[in-house]
Amino acid sequence: MSLKRQHIALTYGCIAGACMIIFTIILYCGGVNVYLGGMAYLGYAIMIGLSAAAALAVKKSGDGYLDFQLALKTSFTVFVIALAMQTLFTWLLLNFFDLHFKELVAKANLQKLEEYLRKMGMPEDRLDQAISEEKGKDQFTIKLMIMGLAFSYIVHFIIALVIAAIVKKKKPVFTDAGI
Repeated sequence: MSLKRQHIALTYGCIAGACMIIFTIILYCGGVNVYLGGMAYLGYAIMIGLSAAAALAVKKSGDGYLDFQLALKTSFTVFVIALAMQTLFTWLLLNFFDLHFKELVAKANLQKLEEYLRKMGMPEDRLDQAISEEKGKDQFTIKLMIMGLAFSYIVHFIIALVIAAIVKKKKPVFTDAGI
């Protein structure tokens, strides 16, 4: 990837990361229900849009042509940077800036887990055991957050594959300029 094209991916990645941090702050200001609610997925739509925009910018810088590999690399670079920035910010927020909010989020997560396990038909004794095991764990350690980030990278790599398949355009082997 040329330096100019790397610059495009890095720039869009930083913009997407900043957008995700701002969006996380907005969700945080809305409280636990907003932070964990369905609106939180809107941030991922923004990030996907910026990833596609980065691939299109690289395509434009290449005279309208972009091979699949470069499109994938550009798109995924945006995801890698943005998700890393968001994860770091969330870890700092929950472990250093607002420990009370961390407790509220952990409690809400346990409630959601309990509702889910009941919905799946788990017997009461196993449900109580599972909930009591989770109560003693810190859900927001750096280790668990990095594991979540790795899982997020896998999911977003698949999304980057789709974006690359959509925006790619091969350069024609022959041109009809001389004919």
